[in-house]
Amino acid sequence: IKLVYPKLIITLGDKALWALCGVKAITKNHGRIRKSREWSNGKTYNVFALHHPVYILRNRGRAKIEKEVQQDLINLKKIIGEL
Repeated sequence: IKLVYPKLIITLGDKALWALCGVKAITKNHGRIRKSREWSNGKTYNVFALHHPVYILRNRGRAKIEKEVQQDLINLKKIIGEL
């Protein structure tokens, strides 16, 4: 990450979100940008959290989850278009 200086990092699931941002609550933090922890180079990065694919597959048919995932992807498309 320090070598390429990405404009946006997309995480899948709470473990990746926690590793980069120090935040565990994916249910409260998916679908929006957060700042990463500071790296050894003194930089922080924009992180966009998505639910883990296994979580999505296990919850197929649940309208609330499907709507959240769709909205997250719409938000991500908009954000990428603005980069």
